[in-house]
Amino acid sequence: MTPAEQTAYLEQLRQQLANAPNGVDVSALAAALDALQNPAEDRTMIWFLLDRSGSMKPLAEDVIGGFNSFISEQAPKPGKARLTAVQFDGQNAFEVIHDAQRVSAIPELTNSTYWARSVTPLYDAIGALIDRADRRIVQRAAAGKPIEDQLVLIFTDGLENASRRYGRAKVFELIRQRQEDNWTFVFMGANQDS
Repeated sequence: MTPAEQTAYLEQLRQQLANAPNGVDVSALAAALDALQNPAEDRTMIWFLLDRSGSMKPLAEDVIGGFNSFISEQAPKPGKARLTAVQFDGQNAFEVIHDAQRVSAIPELTNSTYWARSVTPLYDAIGALIDRADRRIVQRAAAGKPIEDQLVLIFTDGLENASRRYGRAKVFELIRQRQEDNWTFVFMGANQDS
């Protein structure tokens, strides 16, 4: 099939979806169309968690530079990777700054977006991030969409002094369970035993 024929075929599928009578289940066709447009092997969901607590002040430029380097390296790569970036501290324990955007659409992080302040609810932030990722997986599965590979990047100095919902043992168990499901966790700035 030539590229022009592929485009025409995909357009026919889109038209069938758009013109389906009310009450007709088109979920299988929608899933097939999505798979044709976005091959499963090209799907990665990247979760980038940035510790912006006061103890990160000496590392602030490293965090900004590391995030921007990662984006500039990943943006030109082929595939359908999306990224959610979250920063956290005691004033805002889970601030989403980019939500499931294509990596190529992510702007540079600057010191007007990221600056160190407040206390460190590290375990709460990791737990909330895993919970959000789990919900995305469930929603995609319910919509008949392929499950993405999960890559979790955590930039922290490893200090924890303000979590209320999650403790160290619970977070380590959540990480272990997700690693068994082939999630990848990368800790930057501290080792994962912190």
